[in-house]
Order: sequence, then C-alpha cells, then structure tokens
Amino acid sequence: MISLLLIFLLCSCNKDDSNLYDEIDALSQSDNISEEALSKVRDEVKVLTGLDDVEASELFSIENTYYIKVKIHDLMLHNDYIQAGDGEYTAVTNYTDRSLNNIEEKINGDVYEVWRYENGDLKRILYNMEDVVYSQDDDKIIIDGAYNSYIIKLESDNEGKEKISYECYYTDILNSDNGDFTCYINNFFSICVVDNKENKIILNKYIDLEHEFSKEDFKLDNNKVLFPSIMWVMETGWIKNSNMAYFTCYDLSNVIFVIDIDKKILSQPNFTTGAGYEGFIDKENGYVITGDTYYALDVYSYMMDHLEKQYHYYYLINLYTSEKFEIAKSIRTKIELRKEDEKTISYTASSGERVKVDISDMIGKDSAYTREGYKDTLVSELSIDEADNTKLIKFNDIVYAVVDDGESKKLVQYTQNNKVNIVADKFDDINFSELGKYISLYNKSGNLIVLDSSGNKYFEDNVFDYFSNNDYNIELGVTVWGENNDKLYILTKEDDRLRNIFEVNLVYKSIRDLACDIDCRYENIYIDIPGGFTAYSTFPGPIFYTYDKEVNDDVCLYVKYFNTGEKVEIARTKGESIHFYIFDNELNYYCIENDDIQGVYELTAGGMANTSQEQQLLLNGISLTRDIISSVYRGEEKYTYEVLLFSLAGNDDEYNLYKGYFPFDENKGFIFPLDKSNEVLTQVFGEKEYPPLEDVFDYDEESDIYYKNLDFGWNTPYRAENVTANVSDDKSKLYTEFDLINLWYDVEGDPVPTSIAKCEITYSINKINDKTYLQYENMEISKLVD
Repeated sequence: MISLLLIFLLCSCNKDDSNLYDEIDALSQSDNISEEALSKVRDEVKVLTGLDDVEASELFSIENTYYIKVKIHDLMLHNDYIQAGDGEYTAVTNYTDRSLNNIEEKINGDVYEVWRYENGDLKRILYNMEDVVYSQDDDKIIIDGAYNSYIIKLESDNEGKEKISYECYYTDILNSDNGDFTCYINNFFSICVVDNKENKIILNKYIDLEHEFSKEDFKLDNNKVLFPSIMWVMETGWIKNSNMAYFTCYDLSNVIFVIDIDKKILSQPNFTTGAGYEGFIDKENGYVITGDTYYALDVYSYMMDHLEKQYHYYYLINLYTSEKFEIAKSIRTKIELRKEDEKTISYTASSGERVKVDISDMIGKDSAYTREGYKDTLVSELSIDEADNTKLIKFNDIVYAVVDDGESKKLVQYTQNNKVNIVADKFDDINFSELGKYISLYNKSGNLIVLDSSGNKYFEDNVFDYFSNNDYNIELGVTVWGENNDKLYILTKEDDRLRNIFEVNLVYKSIRDLACDIDCRYENIYIDIPGGFTAYSTFPGPIFYTYDKEVNDDVCLYVKYFNTGEKVEIARTKGESIHFYIFDNELNYYCIENDDIQGVYELTAGGMANTSQEQQLLLNGISLTRDIISSVYRGEEKYTYEVLLFSLAGNDDEYNLYKGYFPFDENKGFIFPLDKSNEVLTQVFGEKEYPPLEDVFDYDEESDIYYKNLDFGWNTPYRAENVTANVSDDKSKLYTEFDLINLWYDVEGDPVPTSIAKCEITYSINKINDKTYLQYENMEISKLVD
C-alpha cells in the first residue's frame, strides 16, 4: 500500500513540486536513522545486561537527535569494583541474576531507561525507571527520571523548524529575581546556568565535592550518569543585589555552593574553613558563617574531638568581596552559634560564656577598601613576605595584624597616623581574649606577656619559674581563656605526655601549676574550663609505658578540680584501657576487657558537691561571715567598712558574692569606684551614714579613681573559724555560727591563734532584680574567753 501511495504521489507531481521530493527523501532518511539508532541501543544494552529480552522504541526526535525508550525485562543491577592501580578502583556496571541488596530491592520487574542518539554517538541519560513519563509544551520537553529530571529546551529557526537550544538535568530550578538567569541544580552531579535573554547555557559544570572550585565542564558521560557524586540539596536562594545564586547540602554539616554568574565559577566558599554543622548563609547580606565543628554520631568521636584540645575556628566569608574574617574560636565542639540581629552574632566561648561579635564592618560590598589599605601598609612598612600567613584582627577598635612566618608569630599594631608598630616578635602563641580584656603572648621558653585592652603591657612573667623540673624540651599545647577572661590556662606537653596546666590569675597576677600531680598522655586528658576540672586516664593500656626502667601497668581514671586541688580516683585496673565520656555533668566510664569496671560519676562544681539554691546561699553566708570578721580593724572594736571592701576584693572564694567587683592595678592596688563601694556597703549593712570613702582611699586625679594598696597596717588579728550556716524555716533569715579567733604573737614573734568567743551572725535574705544578697543584722556573743 505504501508503494502504491508513493507511485500515486509521484505521478501526480509536476516540475514545481521539488519540495515534496525533498520531504519524501527526508522521511525515508529519518526512518533509516531511527532504525539505526534503535538497533544500536538494543545491541548496547544486550551487551551490558547479557539479556536478549530488550525492547527499544523511539520516544521522539528533534532534528538529528533521537530519544529512545528502552525496556529491560527482569533487570538486577550489580556494581563490581575492578582495581585500576595502586589503591584505585573503577566501578563497573554488570547485570546479574543475584539477589538484590537493600537499595536495589526498590527495582522490581521490568526496568526502563532513556538513551540519546545523535550522529552515531550513544549516551544513556536516565535509568532505573519504573516507567517513562514526559511532558511537552511549546518550548520544552521534560522527562522525569527515577532520581532527577531531564529538560530539553526548544526554539524555532527562521523557517519555523524546531531545534534544541540546550538540555540538562535538574532537581531544583532557581530563577534570578530579574528573570535574566535560570539555574538548574541537580541533586546528583551537575549545575547548569542559562542566560534567558540569549536562551543558551553560559555555565555547565560537574559538581566537585572534593575541591574548592568545580572546574570540569559537564558533558554526557555514561559512567558519571550511573555513578554520580550524590548529595541532597536542602536550600537554594539568590544573593541579594548580585548575580550570585547558592545551594546548600546538609549531611550533619553545611556544604555550601555559590554560583557566581559574572565570574562564571562554581565554588564552595567554606571549603578551606570547614563545613561545620552550626554554620549558615545570609542571602540578604551576602555572607557565609562557617567553621569546622561536626556533629558526633557516637561517644567515641565526641570524646576524641574534646581530647584533642584544639580550637575550632569560625569565619565570616563576605561573598561580595571574597574576604574571610575569623570571628569566633572555642575548644568546645558546640558553640551554639546564633544570629542576634543584622549586625551581631553570638557564640559560646571556651569559658562557657556567651560572646557577642559585631560584624557590621565585615559585610557589604564596600567593606574591603580599609582592610586592603592595612595590608598594603603592612607589606610596605615592614617588608612582610606576602607568602606569610597574615591575619587582621580588630580588638577594642584597635587594628592588629598577627603575622606567622611558619616559625614564629609577631604582633603588629596599626597606629592612628596610618603607620605600623611591632608590639611583639618571636612568639609561638598570640591569643586575643573573647571578652576584649587581654591579649596573651607566649613562647616555648615559657615567657608570657599579657597586654591590656588598650594594648599596654599589663603582666609579664615566665611560667617555668613556677615548677621545679624545667630542664625539658617542653612545647605548647594550647592556651585557653577562663571565666570572665580573668584567668588564662596554658597547657604544655613533653613528647606525648602532659607536662603542665598553668593557671595565670590576672586579677592577682599569680601563676600556679595545676598538673604537678598529673601523669598521663596529653591526648588522654579532658579539660573543662567552665566546670573547673580535668578528667584523665593515667595510661591508655594495653600499651605499657616504661619509666626509670620499670613497667607501670596500673591504669587509673581520675578527676581533679581546679579550685580545691582535690583529686578523685574514679576507677582502677591493670593493663587495660578505661574509656570515658562526659555528657550533662556526668562522667560515664567502662572497660571493654573487664565488665566490672563501669559506672557513672557525677561531676561537681569546683570540687564541691552540686549545690541547691539553698546550699549555695549557705556557702555565700559562710564566705561573707569570714570577710566581715576579717574587717574588724586592728585595735578597734567596731566594723571598719572600708576594710570590708578590701576583704571582699581580695577574696578569691567562688562563693564570694562580690568576687570581681573591684579590679586590681599593679601600681595602685585595688580600685574602688565610689558607686560600687556604696552599693556593696548598702547591700551588706543597709542604708547608713558611712565615713566618707574619699577620706579613706587615695585619689588619682588624672584617672579619676580611688584606690588603696594593702599593707601591714590593714591586717586584722581576727578570724572566723569552724563556720556553719543554716536558713530559717520561713527562708527570710540566715544564721552563721563560728569561733572568733584572735591571732596574737608571742615574744618570739610566733603566731598564737586563740578562740575568744562563740558567735552567731544573723542576716536578712534579700532579693532585688533576681539577685539574692545577705544583709547583716546583728552579732551575738554566746561565750567569752579571757
């Protein structure tokens, strides 16, 4: 019938019907190409599967490009890995009648694929489909695959014939706000950006998770279609006032990709800083905040990260300028990063305190100019090698640079006249306190310099002067700021052993070694700065350590508290590892080789039992009673209020309600602001006519401060010993009982403490603005001793 029809058509043609001949030739040629494509696809799939039961049919064709539907009966997918070199393997697809694994079990019965044929080139574009479904409108065809979709964008030429503008995969479509660009993001392995005005692809890349920049151009590849880099896109967006789009992939971390259309690049801005799970992207202000903390899925990973005692750094990356700023650091594995407002973020520092960071001068398109000027000045003034690692830090409105040449660090300060000043050189560690109070500089020789908030030298000493055995090759572990940044902790090590934990008290300018009785590997000790304790296992067994030619196979688990110096033995065994982890103030321990070694130890605050609110109040009362008795001036029979202030200022007891109220100056002694002094006296003794403090303290007119240095004349012979406390039933009073001690000296100058009375002090329990304090009422003397 077809032959008769062709004869009829030919007989009915005249000389002007040449177009019809062309159409008939094209139709015949198209049939031939279509059959050739179907045959090639069938043969290719049969070779891959080893199955003969393969069907192939044409879905549709556009010009010389054919899209072919393949049906494979009873397919089971199998991946074999063949060694391609030393340590390298190539994934190869085979088809087998073996049992399916848990992923392949989703593939049941017949399986469909879609192949693309163009000018002899054959590519598989979709696979593992339950059926082939596609939709078509005036300018595009979309095929929905098992894992993603495939779009074929069409346009018409001058003669009205359809042709392909572009084609690509996608799982997410992101259009620019102005409609100029469309980003096709594929969950699996590619990203395609289209210029909608030109109707053409301007950026088409494979997504590279292993490198900062995705450089490889996309092309259809059978192997990459079958074995893509799989990820899950969780968020997409457009950076405000820019030609930049982004998408994020979350897998207990933040993998962030930014598509810069102007530069035609696809990159991970946080690739070098880490994809910590607490980071985020701000599309309105054009920045990324990111760090290297991760979510530990097991207690072993959680503890290993803590035992490393290394800082986790968080950075702000300005997407407009590509600048990177260090904005937070902590040895904690979770810093609870939070955006307070458009210009402020906050986090939990190593000390456990919330710290706010002003990011206003780090964000925006025009933020780079000033900092670039600083860098240029640094290079020109000091001839800094551009290869040196230079970090700019703004600290209390003063701009510093830390220059690391790989061997040591130097601290440089920028002056107001646009010059630079080398503050310190050849240090191993430079640590800016999170609360903006101090800058510490430390080198491996033990030299320590602390600068105040203005950059002036506040304290200088050598930590190795504070322990006896200092003839060792000791290196720095880490420096960590403590609560209120009034203490600095310096951990040192010798080879793999912990050597010291120096506590530098910057209020009293004192140093002590907390690890004088600790013997363990450096990476086997857990330090909790806000909790005020360390937990450690002496030897990790079953490895034995030899010292002085003796093998010590005892393994002990200890907790040591900073404030009291108390060391508690938690568990002991021989030649076996004691593992431990800490959650929610509980130390859980166990021994894999010995089921008898396991348990839970409740950690306590500063070595004392965990206290209830009432117990805390009792401890506050005991501390205050001791200070009040100490303030009884030598030779006087009344309480001397200004000496009470000295007692409270010098009391480092954690239960001192007024701890840290009065700062200490090396030259002037304690500083006593009149408002704080009056506040304390009013709370302790109520509203009274106090002697003018202006007449008691020394006054510095230049700095407008009142101060006093303690000397022998301020000492008191009185002490409160054996102090106990209790609270009344109605919770309105607190009573302390104690022995009143008079410390006098015999003719040879030796102290003779003598109990002269049994006393009781009564306090009212007052609470204002959520603060509870104790107000003295009276003291009763129940027994006098001559």
